[in-house]
Amino acid sequence: MSQFYAAFSSSPSGIQERQDTRVYFHHSPAQTQATGKCKGVVWMCNPGSATGASTAWGPLRSDPTLNAVLRLYQDAVKAAVKVPSPNDYIAILNCFYTCDPDVGVAFQQWLTLLKPHSESIDPAAAFVIAAWGTDKPYGLVCKSMNEISRRKIPVFFHDPTSAPATLVSTSFERAWFQAHPLSSSFSANSLALASAIGPFL
Repeated sequence: MSQFYAAFSSSPSGIQERQDTRVYFHHSPAQTQATGKCKGVVWMCNPGSATGASTAWGPLRSDPTLNAVLRLYQDAVKAAVKVPSPNDYIAILNCFYTCDPDVGVAFQQWLTLLKPHSESIDPAAAFVIAAWGTDKPYGLVCKSMNEISRRKIPVFFHDPTSAPATLVSTSFERAWFQAHPLSSSFSANSLALASAIGPFL
């Protein structure tokens, strides 16, 4: 059973991409890609050192970042005092989807792809957490700003110019500020962030 699902694909040149990454609240032995409801989005830079075979969408081995998103989801559910359905999930989007622990290498690989993978915000998503770290957002993040503004979807992020307790913004223009990645600083403040997104679940 797993709470993490994704698909991997490789280009002819061997560049690997991770696609349609989901973090489910419940363990499930048999999630299907066609079912489930996206409750919100965590938008990061790239999948880092994640690797996998070229395979259909299915269970994904956890890593510290996926576990951090799961803990946030669990804390938000507690704050909201709600019980998610078995198929509810948080989607993880990336600025680019190439798998390499060096973000600069990953971005350069992404630029070389003839048809780089991209994903849009699910219409059902009620919030976006901007967590792409100290790097300037690339690709679909920039392209989707107008969509987010038009839908008035709230965006939450860590503002490095203020104290750690100042976590929340509903103005997407402020998301142009650099956001902290899902790291030790994120984990230390996840309860406050969870309380902020809880009502949207």
